[in-house]
Amino acid sequence: MKMSDNSDANRNRAMQVAALNQKIESLQAQLGGAQRRANEAGNRVAELERLIGDKDSEIQMLQNELSRTKETLESIGKEMRAMKVEKNQTVPQNESRSTSHISQDEFDFYKAKTSALRKDLRKLSQAATGVIQNQENAMKQLEEILEEVGDPKYRVLNYVLKTRSVKKTDLSSMFLLESAEVNEILDELGTEGEIEMEDSNTVIPGEKYRKANIPLEEWRASQPEYIFNSLEEVVMKLHGPEAISDALGKAVDILEQKLARGGAIIFQMRRAANDWEKGGKNAEDLQYQIREWKSRALSLS
Repeated sequence: MKMSDNSDANRNRAMQVAALNQKIESLQAQLGGAQRRANEAGNRVAELERLIGDKDSEIQMLQNELSRTKETLESIGKEMRAMKVEKNQTVPQNESRSTSHISQDEFDFYKAKTSALRKDLRKLSQAATGVIQNQENAMKQLEEILEEVGDPKYRVLNYVLKTRSVKKTDLSSMFLLESAEVNEILDELGTEGEIEMEDSNTVIPGEKYRKANIPLEEWRASQPEYIFNSLEEVVMKLHGPEAISDALGKAVDILEQKLARGGAIIFQMRRAANDWEKGGKNAEDLQYQIREWKSRALSLS
């Protein structure tokens, strides 16, 4: 009887131990899942913080643009009022019709110019509101409006940042500016550290735009989608084929460990890194290529 009792007790203890082991395994699985979700959430927060930082800087640039436009409007308004007062006070009644007509033409010119500036300001304000409210495609619309009606200085800067390299002689025809105006704008942007002259005729972004920290530790802890998004941002900030080749090479080393079935993608990325190391390519083409790699990688997972 005692042996039977001991056997039952042993069975009960074994069952309790097995149940505890199952609970421990379940808790460990839950803990692992929670840790993965925490890492993903942390990566998402970091990505959002970077996006918010980028938007803050873009909004600040827009606010500066709006402020300058308002100052221009106020200045023209003062000129118009002064011209109107001067016309009423200084033009004699017996002055010839031709002189009076010239003054009216000038007045009409400034009036039309003010009206056009007000329309431009309204466009900029609407675009800025869209960005602040996170409306879809708002940033793209803002960029288009700035290219259309923005101050020439910032239109030139945006173009240099977008193309990464442009000939100074091309800027005059591109923005309908005199050579002296282009030189003045480039001198001002150069003093502010926004652009640099690679040679006497080649304009490139300033050093602060060409520097891009490659977040290796962040990439190692992230999912492929995040790595591709981050890589796209990094390569668009870099200047020079060697720097871009280095970023591609480091990204593909990490992605190779995360994409079990991504052999073809890894091969293409390594080939692209080698091509960039050999010489200059088109950064915008690379941007689209990275998006294609990301899309294919997501379809594999």
